[in-house]
Amino acid sequence: NNMRADFFGPQGDTRWNQERLKAQFKSFHHHELDIRDRKAVLECLEALKPDMVVHTAAQPSHDLAASRPFDDFDTNAVGTLNMLEFAQKEGESHGRPVVFFYPSSIAAYGLPDSGSKAGAGRVREDEYNTPTTMYGCNKLYCEQLGRYYARFYKQLSAEPQAGRVDFRCVEQQRVATRCCG
Repeated sequence: NNMRADFFGPQGDTRWNQERLKAQFKSFHHHELDIRDRKAVLECLEALKPDMVVHTAAQPSHDLAASRPFDDFDTNAVGTLNMLEFAQKEGESHGRPVVFFYPSSIAAYGLPDSGSKAGAGRVREDEYNTPTTMYGCNKLYCEQLGRYYARFYKQLSAEPQAGRVDFRCVEQQRVATRCCG
């Protein structure tokens, strides 16, 4: 739905890349929908029946997250929840987990300043999970949602359904992997 143009203006428009992909790859199919629209997401993905989801639909700006917090939350957190819910249902119907790749961000960590970052060295996935930006809070929340779906989904029900989503979180800036499944 080209929300990047809405978020960033004409310089954020991604239609050029969509056209490039269509021209370069005969099997490329674009599905025009809004990640925040749960019904549309579920209908589209149910028709496709993927074994793997690579979820890259997001609002990627710290500044925009601060100035448009509801848009950021709806796009990043609600959109991720919609995708995870689909993967859960698909895993239940397949009888095997759906692999779910989620590109997170180093913003999920809460090192307060550049001096702390320089002195911290290699950071483990369970350290500094105290983000200092709206964007980082939403990214960490999405990681926690993935962990919930992978490990704890409906844990209190008579028949727990965890393990239907194989959640893999990759942080782009560090090329570090946070696997939760």
